[in-house]
Amino acid sequence: RRRVHRNELLAILAIVAVFLAFNLSFVDWHAGWSVGPRYIIPIIPFLGLLMLYATSIMRPLWVLLGAIAFANNLAAVAVNHLISIDYKNPLADYIYPVLLSGVVPRFVEWPPHVPPGSGHVAINTESVAVPPLAGPWGSFNLGEFVFGVGDPRSLLPILFWLALGSLFLYRQTRNLPSQ
Repeated sequence: RRRVHRNELLAILAIVAVFLAFNLSFVDWHAGWSVGPRYIIPIIPFLGLLMLYATSIMRPLWVLLGAIAFANNLAAVAVNHLISIDYKNPLADYIYPVLLSGVVPRFVEWPPHVPPGSGHVAINTESVAVPPLAGPWGSFNLGEFVFGVGDPRSLLPILFWLALGSLFLYRQTRNLPSQ
């Protein structure tokens, strides 16, 4: 049984190493204006599997790091998935200030096809620049129908849905036999 786990661990590490080596050899490893290195995204589930090998002492650390990563990714996706490379710390200098204040910094160059909007969420208002979706409703979340365009409270339905799904999954798995 232990050998099977070792083989799984080696396979996961090999997959992660291949993706990292590919990303390091790529000319645009930083992925330009995207939130993260796009060719690293496929290894995220494998990194999650690696957490299963963590000892029980490390599990609270993984939960904390996972919560921080979730908050950062939700904030980035909610505000704007295109972040100028002019920001040295995009989370502290752009994403969270915009999410909390609704003020869009104008000191950076925007890509010509994405004029910045205003408000707390969905700063990139032209995700689909084809009528009738162009303009303020080109990029939105369903909570904006309730709370209004750009209101950070519009993220509450998303958080509620995720919490409900997590509770459901927890209840489904808590009585499973441990291996």
